[in-house]
Amino acid sequence: MNSGSSIELDFSAFSQIGYGGTGIVFKGTLDDKVYLVKVLTTNHDIDVIFRRVKNIRESFSGRTIPSSFNKRTLPIGQGIIHSRDLGKSFDDLSRSYPFLVFNYIDGIDLEQYLKDEEPCSIKRCRILDKVLSLLKALEISGVVHYDLYPDNFLVDSRGTVFLIDVESAGFVRDGKWQWEPLVEGKTGIFCIPPDATNGTTHGLYFDRWNAMYLVFFILFKKHPFEFLNRCDVEALKELISNALPASTWPPSLKNDNSFNKYLKEPGAIQAMKEELVGFIGSDLTLLATLLHECFIKGYLKPESRPDIMKIRKAMELITANIISKRKGASKTKKKA
Repeated sequence: MNSGSSIELDFSAFSQIGYGGTGIVFKGTLDDKVYLVKVLTTNHDIDVIFRRVKNIRESFSGRTIPSSFNKRTLPIGQGIIHSRDLGKSFDDLSRSYPFLVFNYIDGIDLEQYLKDEEPCSIKRCRILDKVLSLLKALEISGVVHYDLYPDNFLVDSRGTVFLIDVESAGFVRDGKWQWEPLVEGKTGIFCIPPDATNGTTHGLYFDRWNAMYLVFFILFKKHPFEFLNRCDVEALKELISNALPASTWPPSLKNDNSFNKYLKEPGAIQAMKEELVGFIGSDLTLLATLLHECFIKGYLKPESRPDIMKIRKAMELITANIISKRKGASKTKKKA
């Protein structure tokens, strides 16, 4: 099967294994090789999806990209299937749907992979670096991918991380954002940026917002807005409307009781402060700078959000310090 080739598939050889916001996922074996097929059933324009995949592939052309992109991220084939040939009941049996073929990877999603790991563990730090390496490759190639849910990353038994669902991304050409909607209306985003207004859920700096959100989630097993016991931009609006000094973000920097009125659980700020300082010590200032640039300054000015390169460089320093402390604590414990 050639990359990007148009093919015909006998879906009787495939079984449904899941579904998502954009369609149904099948798994099957052809010529002793296992494949995954995604049938895009949610109001998709066939020409748009194939054109988008072609544009994303061209963005990577001539560049050195992670091997995982060719192994799983990019489709290796595409085609059109009629609803009555899917072996499933559809309301409209006259429709045809686009499908994409991928190499099958036996793995679990990022959240499941890390579910038993404590915050800021060495394993979390190393996985975070791998995730940021993938996002860096997208950024260098001019691909802007907003859909950075933890379950859109697979981890295999070797610890290799694979980014999936990249076909929903847009791309930058000549400094301008280019994107064609796959689905009518708004689509889900890990944590919707405030510039997602007037029906627009995709923009030039959306990936930065979600990347920083994902970084915090991977590292701390928490959402960055968990101080407020919420996960929406209204929390940021409240912070901004009350003209709180930038130096007080995140709330964990200071045990400032004036934040308590925004919290449902008294003492959450102090608990977060103790947790963060315990894990990363003086590097808290660097993390706070990233959070401020992304979620406060970048709330009103999306172009102020730190790019993936900056996020990765900062997180390399932070995670190196965490790993060093973890290993040091482990040695001390063994001696005792």
